[in-house]
Amino acid sequence: DGVIRRLSSQSVDLTHGGLSLETVSGWIPEGSAAVRLTVRRTGGTVGAVSVNYRAYGASTCDSQTGVGCLDGTRGIAVAGQDFIATSGRLDWSNGDATDREITVQILDDTSSESPEKFYFQLESATGGAVILAGRTEITIDESDRSAPPPGAGPASGSGGGSGGGGAINW
Repeated sequence: DGVIRRLSSQSVDLTHGGLSLETVSGWIPEGSAAVRLTVRRTGGTVGAVSVNYRAYGASTCDSQTGVGCLDGTRGIAVAGQDFIATSGRLDWSNGDATDREITVQILDDTSSESPEKFYFQLESATGGAVILAGRTEITIDESDRSAPPPGAGPASGSGGGSGGGGAINW
């Protein structure tokens, strides 16, 4: 029998699994080397499934003036300048519920700037899997700040701080 769960007002068949990012949003100091994101398969493990992923921000953006920024706004991280854009596919075989990790490299630029956001997204699940929590917003803060802005939850794990050099786990 399939696992059926109620999400909002809809019933969702999770026989093949629900795929979720472990953390929905977070903050990371610019001096950290990387952020590791965990994708989890829950609910069911029948059949082979896969999901595509990508990390993205603005492709060309002047964060000071807002010219070229995603949605015409400031505060959007630029791929290749603030983080390394990454994309790919995660696969699970029949019966496999092992977590998968993706690492996104954070770049420490020399610009003095406000916090900047980039996004990590799961998309195009196959094999009957359902994406349950598929998008997260990651805020990169200037490397000389020693603590997250008020109300922002820092990611757990090692690294962080000015010049941290470690990966922060989510």
